[in-house]
Amino acid sequence: MRAAIVHSFGSSPTFGEFAEPCAEAGETVIDVLAAPLSPIVKSLAAGKHYTSNTSSGSAGFVPGVDGVGMNSTGERVYFIFPKSPFGSMAEKSLVASSATVPVPDGIDDARAAAVVTSGLSSWVALTRRAKFVRSEAVLINGATGSAGSLAVQIASYLGASRIIVTGRNATKLAAFPKTVETIRLDENVDASLQRAFSEKIDVVLDYLWGSPQPESSLRQRTDADLAVENLPFVTSSSAQSLEKQSHFRRMRCAALAWRFLAAGSAVSRFRN
Repeated sequence: MRAAIVHSFGSSPTFGEFAEPCAEAGETVIDVLAAPLSPIVKSLAAGKHYTSNTSSGSAGFVPGVDGVGMNSTGERVYFIFPKSPFGSMAEKSLVASSATVPVPDGIDDARAAAVVTSGLSSWVALTRRAKFVRSEAVLINGATGSAGSLAVQIASYLGASRIIVTGRNATKLAAFPKTVETIRLDENVDASLQRAFSEKIDVVLDYLWGSPQPESSLRQRTDADLAVENLPFVTSSSAQSLEKQSHFRRMRCAALAWRFLAAGSAVSRFRN
């Protein structure tokens, strides 16, 4: 079958012929219709993802962690986490039968393939980690990207009473509904965040975190009650404002969002 193939880390995948997958018990072969090129796919293909083991020479695979295609019964499905080495960027892929869900009619292949990883980053973080409750207020830091924009829609769907967003792109910020409070990440961001936190904010979903920092230094600077070690924090000045405004517990996203989808988000719940 035709496929994109990672022959070696450090080089771009090449187009070529790859062996076709054969399904075993509990598996299904997918005839791929669309596969997204997401950040985790690029990271895995380059051997730069934290799960990559470049020292073992484990290249020689088809990249792609999800997609849309037809299963063995002719049903159009979204699938995720193909069995190695049969990634989604090929004519056929191989997945566990339980790792597929039907795609509703009316949603085209490309849209269905593209929306899930971005959407899960906020859906899982809000519903499973933050235990978001209807009528709570949420601040989405870095909301002008694809995952952040979907997070705004998901927070609204979940019944948020107040949605505050931050971002650098003034045009994208202006495109949000009038009910969404917007804060531009510019020289006035500290004052804007102080005004935002003058009213209760229950959850912060953060897409702008930077490099991990030692827990000891964070405790010294913020007196925050951290849930995990090596916690990713925002590197911009907005992080300092967020840390100063309230005593909070900061948590990693749930496993799907954090480990596999690599959406780059962290979720915090404020304790009042």
